[in-house]
Amino acid sequence: MPRPAQAAGNFDLPTAVDSITSLEMSRTHASKVIHLAR
Repeated sequence: MPRPAQAAGNFDLPTAVDSITSLEMSRTHASKVIHLAR
């Protein structure tokens, strides 16, 4: 994962969208796992 300074240096919108999407997916997955663990 690139450092914030590097990301700001060469900002790439598709990459940003991709990282945000994967972040959302992992967050959703985590909540599902937590829900199942209860």
